[in-house]
Amino acid sequence: MLKEHIKKFYRNLYIKNIEIREPPSMAEARTYWMSLWGEEAQHNGRAEWIRREQKVDNRPITCLTTMYKTLKGIIDKRMSP
Repeated sequence: MLKEHIKKFYRNLYIKNIEIREPPSMAEARTYWMSLWGEEAQHNGRAEWIRREQKVDNRPITCLTTMYKTLKGIIDKRMSP
């Protein structure tokens, strides 16, 4: 999702007020996440995209440190009173 909507993602980071009217209950959150990650899935181990990824050089992306610091700064500002 981030890759597809990167401009919207960064633009929305600077929105001051995010109102949460009623967060989901613990049971609702658990049900949601279990529906995504709770069941084992069978994947096509011979899929072309898997072969391409296995050939990619797995060096760390250099911009991640900068992205982390930027996001942390924004989150810290929002969390401070």
